[in-house]
Amino acid sequence: MVLSNTEVKKYTARLLFSRNRLLQSNSFYGLLLMHMRFFLDEECATAYTDGERIAFSPAFMDKLSDKELDFVLMHEILHVVLEHCFRAGDRDNYLFNCASDIVVNSNIRLSNGDDPSSITLSAFGESMNIAPNGRPGHLYTAEEVYEMFPAAEKQKAEGYGAQDNETSGDRQQQGVGQSEGGASANSGRTVGASRNRQ
Repeated sequence: MVLSNTEVKKYTARLLFSRNRLLQSNSFYGLLLMHMRFFLDEECATAYTDGERIAFSPAFMDKLSDKELDFVLMHEILHVVLEHCFRAGDRDNYLFNCASDIVVNSNIRLSNGDDPSSITLSAFGESMNIAPNGRPGHLYTAEEVYEMFPAAEKQKAEGYGAQDNETSGDRQQQGVGQSEGGASANSGRTVGASRNRQ
């Protein structure tokens, strides 16, 4: 299905309003988002970043409240800031994305007064934010959280993640987080021009 210009404008406006809300309520995230391009990708299940832009599934956006959209934007921009897209190395992409989500979600929760509702999506519940050792993810790097996963999980994920390189979207919603790192960036439409992009 191809989005009409009217639909693209609707989704663009919603993303820009979310960014503006964050500028007022969480200026750290809002300012970072001023330098990002947004992208509509009808082929992705949720949202993802490739480190240069944030992509959203229009169908996923339709399911989100304004507060939830704000959370997903904060989530994706922290992946960019922490350069998670470029740090997996030869680790299993799926588990590294899980580890990254734990770190990101915990940091967002911490920056919102430890309020669990700040990282909750009504369709999925509270996003993962606790490391495998039971402590908050913001205390660790993604690499440290990754190393906490049991070896059996890493071996299981190697076979699971090897099926394709789109590491999270559909599987991610099984209780891990909301990002969809590694998804194809070849389709969709760029929306909402970034400012001061070099």
